[in-house]
Amino acid sequence: MTSPTLRHYFRNVQLVDPRIHRSDHHVIKATIKTVPRKAQRKYLQGRKKFPLRPITPNSPTFTQADQLFMELKSYVPRPKQKQSHLWADWLSTHTKQLIRKRSQLAKSNTHKKDNRPELRRLSREIDKSRKEDTKRRTETAAAEIEACIEEQDLQGGWFKLNLWMKHRGDKAFRPSFEDMTRLTDEMEDMHKRVDPQEEPIPTLIAPYEIDDSVPTEDEITLAVKRLKSGKSPGATKMTAAHLKKWYRQAHPLKEEDIPQPEAWNKLVELVQHTWEHSELPQELYCVQVMIPKPDGGSRGIGLLEIVLKVLECIINSCVSAKVKFHDCLHGFRAARGTDQPR
Repeated sequence: MTSPTLRHYFRNVQLVDPRIHRSDHHVIKATIKTVPRKAQRKYLQGRKKFPLRPITPNSPTFTQADQLFMELKSYVPRPKQKQSHLWADWLSTHTKQLIRKRSQLAKSNTHKKDNRPELRRLSREIDKSRKEDTKRRTETAAAEIEACIEEQDLQGGWFKLNLWMKHRGDKAFRPSFEDMTRLTDEMEDMHKRVDPQEEPIPTLIAPYEIDDSVPTEDEITLAVKRLKSGKSPGATKMTAAHLKKWYRQAHPLKEEDIPQPEAWNKLVELVQHTWEHSELPQELYCVQVMIPKPDGGSRGIGLLEIVLKVLECIINSCVSAKVKFHDCLHGFRAARGTDQPR
């Protein structure tokens, strides 16, 4: 019926006779695959990755800032690989034995119909034993949380509670490649430098002279220390804890510790190069999170890289040191809320 080269595309081929009346016609029923299994697996794995390829040194738009940022990424430690385990830690030995016994009985090919009552009985026992394990696990987690609260360790108690309680609501559909590409283009257009086409806005007050020189290492250190820890990282998984650790390695408190300034010096070099040449690495802005809209579709939220937050903190310090706001301005200013009592 088909050539040998295309025969592997067909699965479960059956010749079906009509059920209602007698006829010399037959129906050929089969499952046809459009592509080989290898190509299908490659497509499914590609759905889990970002559609745009990362920038490489061979790219025509590769700059010195991209080279410095790529070298800085090499100092970020790789996350530990999760060890795959067969059983959950909170399952008891009795439950594991029941699951193993039922699995072996289900795999046996002899007398499958005779095994059904035994399989149902084992399933009931597994459910009963698993409920007891869940109850015991809940009591253990509650005791650990109460112990953290008694020790005034609220952060540790909240961490254990967050591990225990997981929200499993409706999940949105996985975004398509077109949505990711479109939102990434919008992000790039938003941060692209464009010369003004109209006349500048007239300035009615005397402009402030803001220091726009290349930041020193002390200014970069102050910006790094002001970063909040525990925030979501960007695509490179670089966090504020990494930057603060690199600073401590470059400036150890103990005299016997050997300084390791390589990573910190690379960060300082990247920030100063970006400031001096007005050149941002291209990996600093890309869409990472897709949020579904109530009226359909989705919008992207870019998780900022921690290096970009350092630059923002330096700019904020330079502007705040020179610009003086009017006393009537209260919006987005610290300790200037209109509902705060005097």
